[in-house]
Amino acid sequence: MLLLGDADLEAQLRAIRGQLHRQAQADATLQDDIADIAKRASTASGEYGMHLENSWVDEMHASVFQDAAHSTAAIGMLAPLLESLFVGIFAGIRDIAPPAQPVTPTGPRAAHAADPDFGIRMSCSARREGSARRCRTASAN
Repeated sequence: MLLLGDADLEAQLRAIRGQLHRQAQADATLQDDIADIAKRASTASGEYGMHLENSWVDEMHASVFQDAAHSTAAIGMLAPLLESLFVGIFAGIRDIAPPAQPVTPTGPRAAHAADPDFGIRMSCSARREGSARRCRTASAN
């Protein structure tokens, strides 16, 4: 990769995929357990049937939190990946040699490039009349 240098994004992606795979396996196992408890609860009776029904409710409740934890973990795994990506890109941009000839702005805005108040005037003129009055006062200072 041109700008990323030594960043091993593939290794990070493999780690993320591995963790997501393990989480998917855990989700499937929990769903199988829930289905098994539901099947046994439908045939059981008495206190044992009530116990199985309560266990089924508990497992369903736990599955909601497990799903939320897995989603949060997946988002959390993206942060270091994106950090590596941005750090590598910005370091790569920093190392790019400047152009041999200076870049000269052209076009209708080029004449205003040296005017430090031009951006303030342009942003104020695009606002409503009440806001524009405040902008004129602020830029007059």
